[in-house]
Amino acid sequence: MESQPQKTHVIGTWVGAREAYRSKLLRQALFDGSVVMDDVLINLHGEEHRDRRRIENPLFRRDVQLEYEREEFPLILREALAPHLESGRCELMSFSHQIMLSLSCVNAGIDREIGNQEESNRLIELLAEFIEGARIRHYQGDRDKKVSEIAAAVSSFEDEFVRPSVERRQAILKGGGALPRDVLAVLVANTELSIPVMGREVAFFLTAGASTSAVALTNTIHNLMLWLESHPEGRERLIQDPSFVRRCILETLRLSPISPIGGRRATDDFQLTDGTKICSGDRVDIDIEAANRDKSIFGSTADEFDPDRLLPEDVPRHGFSFGHGMHHCIGSELAGGVDPDPDEGFNQRLFGLVGVVVHKLIHHSVRLDPDDPPVVETTTARKAYRKFPVLLDPVE
Repeated sequence: MESQPQKTHVIGTWVGAREAYRSKLLRQALFDGSVVMDDVLINLHGEEHRDRRRIENPLFRRDVQLEYEREEFPLILREALAPHLESGRCELMSFSHQIMLSLSCVNAGIDREIGNQEESNRLIELLAEFIEGARIRHYQGDRDKKVSEIAAAVSSFEDEFVRPSVERRQAILKGGGALPRDVLAVLVANTELSIPVMGREVAFFLTAGASTSAVALTNTIHNLMLWLESHPEGRERLIQDPSFVRRCILETLRLSPISPIGGRRATDDFQLTDGTKICSGDRVDIDIEAANRDKSIFGSTADEFDPDRLLPEDVPRHGFSFGHGMHHCIGSELAGGVDPDPDEGFNQRLFGLVGVVVHKLIHHSVRLDPDDPPVVETTTARKAYRKFPVLLDPVE
């Protein structure tokens, strides 16, 4: 008997997407064929995923994230922003990659020499290849050539950065010392993963921490510039209320998810509640952008930017842009913050790193450069910018 050809099912409703994300019979498939994502957290399923996440979860506790946001990140941001305030100009894509990569290296466990600009430039160069690797499915060009370039970058990253960082942690562990608090350290201490797998895991965290935040940042600034044209009084609100800045970021993520498709593959035959029959091996593509604009959930203005949008209590402002279910983004709170608790003091609120940067830029009267408009990235179907020049005022 001939086997039936595998099908691709596209789900674009809010209810359907939620069901698919929660199904234990659908495994991650968005990064199939990605040389960066083999055996990393986001691509694992079942017990493997549970065990890896259990090891890494403590790095994303609320107290740890507050320390990053309130103590470590402001120093990185202040130092990086200073020359741009002096010149009055900033290219936001490269700037955001720079600052987010600095903190991502601390979190991931890549040891760096302070003040070594050549090393920083090399990491940014490798990061650019990892970004292409993560979104290879959406790449618009010679894909085979690009895959070879990405594989070479992964190998170089392993030799230049991962292996030395692993060896330092192994030596600390052997000597009975205290390990740093980072992804690589918990992998060295709690697993027997090979250095190539640890390297890809770390590359994934660098990509997720630096690239996705950079895209969210520039998309948010773009939306805010348009919104301020019709709400000129809104700039003062943005300055005075960091929580409102966060709402603007989440609304941007809803409209422009970093990954517009959530790819899954069935591990067994089953049927969705709407009657759709899924066979083992079938692909299920969750159309996140469509689900995030479902008018039955987000109202008749679902396609519009409205940070004051009223939503049902069980619907997050970002929609499914941080995923859902077992693969909900492990760093979503660090990037996007959490809903404020009325019982918490201001200093205990997590606003998210993207919110910290956007709020700082608004404070410095960020605006588009009329002589140097943003340039959209053309090598991917995702919404992203190749460059995003802005003007700033050096006020405090």
